[in-house]
Amino acid sequence: MEKLTEKRRDYRSLRRVVLGLFLLFTTPVFADSFNEDCSNNQNCFNEDEYIYESGQPLIDLHNNWRSSSTNLNSGDDQWSSAVTLGNTWNRWGYSWDKARMSTNGCLGFVGRSDGRNASNCNDYTPQALPYRNYTLYPLWTDLIRGNNSTMLFRAFDDYVVFGWYYMKEYNRSSSNSFEVILWNNDTYDFRYRELDIDRHDVVIGEQ
Repeated sequence: MEKLTEKRRDYRSLRRVVLGLFLLFTTPVFADSFNEDCSNNQNCFNEDEYIYESGQPLIDLHNNWRSSSTNLNSGDDQWSSAVTLGNTWNRWGYSWDKARMSTNGCLGFVGRSDGRNASNCNDYTPQALPYRNYTLYPLWTDLIRGNNSTMLFRAFDDYVVFGWYYMKEYNRSSSNSFEVILWNNDTYDFRYRELDIDRHDVVIGEQ
């Protein structure tokens, strides 16, 4: 009976991941209707409708720009050091000039002296949002670096890239590569290549 219960639990977890990925890869394209004015009574946080555009390849810092990218590798369930974006990125009613990567697939915005800074999503079991403010979640799950894994950052003329490449699902041999691209017009992309998660839940979104 205990083994059967465990199998059912595993099946439910896998079904949630498969459903989440199905919704991600079948989302239609909508315009971003974000409201930057947080001083009024309008919703200034979650008016975005998320987009998946098929056929958009990774910038792929690991294979194309590795020698000129900033290494942000960090330990299990940890933040990387913070990097300067180059241009100010405006979202959630605030301006940001720094960000840092979490091994577990989160990008947190920092650098503000008023204390409005992201906290690490070090919980390896993704929580329902809201969880951590000022954070993008391209693929929040329990990830760890393997021998060939890298977490990289590079600034280009009109955008910056944060990339997680060949990351492993914790305690399992797998490969996951994805990116967050921050554009100078204050929008962003999530881009994905190979994804292989079957033992942990996944959260994709922003807060």
